[in-house]
Amino acid sequence: MNFTVSIVVPVYNVETYLRECIDSLLCQSYKNIEIILIDDGSADASGNICDEYADKYDNITVVHKRNEGLGYARNTGMEAAKGKYVVFVDSDDYAESDMIEKLILPIIEDGADTCLGGFKRVDNHGKVLYTQTYEQQLFENENVYFSLFARMLGSSPSKHDVIKMSVWNAIYSLDIIKANDLRFPSERKLISEDLVFHSDYLKYAKKVFVLETTAYNYRVSAGSLTNSYRENKIGMICNLYVEMEKRVLEGFKIPEHAVIRLQKMFFVNIRGCIVQERKSISHKGFEARATAIRDICRNDVVRRVINEYPVKELQWRQRAMIFLMNHKMAFTLGFISGLGLM
Repeated sequence: MNFTVSIVVPVYNVETYLRECIDSLLCQSYKNIEIILIDDGSADASGNICDEYADKYDNITVVHKRNEGLGYARNTGMEAAKGKYVVFVDSDDYAESDMIEKLILPIIEDGADTCLGGFKRVDNHGKVLYTQTYEQQLFENENVYFSLFARMLGSSPSKHDVIKMSVWNAIYSLDIIKANDLRFPSERKLISEDLVFHSDYLKYAKKVFVLETTAYNYRVSAGSLTNSYRENKIGMICNLYVEMEKRVLEGFKIPEHAVIRLQKMFFVNIRGCIVQERKSISHKGFEARATAIRDICRNDVVRRVINEYPVKELQWRQRAMIFLMNHKMAFTLGFISGLGLM
């Protein structure tokens, strides 16, 4: 079997990195691919670069649209896709030449409907900063949701066993997506659109392989969405937590430990909010930053999760962070976050 794989690439103001991304897809060892570039209202030369490649290569299609964000751009790509399977690649990242081949192989040989792998974090010079690998595993039937998706929610209290919820290191069945009318939400409403997508998609997946491959290269740059200052980040994280808590408790009957995992990931995200405020020198003065951290500690959702979580099972750094948050010690929280002690 030689299935067509649609590669959806949302594009927004990435003229510096776009050619490297597209070239890495054109060089794939698995040749039965179509590349769908979604120009999400770019204000730089990205749209022109997309058109240039589409004019040169028959298997590249470009869709130009008004800017609506990453999630909706992916939806546009899924609607345009003609393949049997779909892969999502961010336009400032790039793939090793065998990425698609490694992801599609368990589908061809073992009848999987979905596969996901690890990745490498790289800097702008291609230097590997971090490698995320997973032990090869097969999840089938109810274990796809009860075990795999539960681990996407976060780690258990006592160990780091999370499987990253990002969609860009995976391959998905377009039959499942189209039969169930699945879509990404806007990341402007729910900060982790990938996790929400997985909470819908993995209800229908029956055979999922987690692979050892790290053929996806995730670029870390100063201007990326992950590293940029976001107003009301704490509000967005709390909205996501409440939405996912509702899905876990009411909709899908995942075992109770999944809520604990979700809560632990919530603490990781709260730490990110505190670090963001500490770094916000150009946005806020010292007192304003301390006030913002204190407001995080006082947030109703944050207080509730702290009271519900089995804090004694955490490692000492995380216990210390929660102790300081409980006592609203904003200056100390800001200081130790700067030292990397949280």
